[in-house]
Amino acid sequence: MLLIRDATEAVLFDRNKNEKYYQEMLLLSASHELRTPLNANLQMGELLEPYITDPEGLSYLRILRNSSKLMLILVNDMLDLYQIKANQLRLIPTEFVLNDLIESCLETFVVQAQHKSVNLFFEI
Repeated sequence: MLLIRDATEAVLFDRNKNEKYYQEMLLLSASHELRTPLNANLQMGELLEPYITDPEGLSYLRILRNSSKLMLILVNDMLDLYQIKANQLRLIPTEFVLNDLIESCLETFVVQAQHKSVNLFFEI
């Protein structure tokens, strides 16, 4: 039960409640709006792959696709945060190969590292 002592407290409580609601709606809208172009990037990358024969071009395409996947994961994580707040998050156990995951993360930074003459590598 909420006890309000004066009208100022009531107004502040109502304003905070509205701000939280609008923040959540913005988060949900933005994340859904971002998913569409990210999915388009992923699909276009798949469509481009047969047309690229140069190994360096294929490497850049793989980086583009991995970056788009990572962005999509971040957007999905934002949605997960909302589900956590609403106590509606369901975890789905997934198997993965740690080396592959680390390698795909590093590929995202390979071009930047090369421009800065930095060697990226990992060892487990």
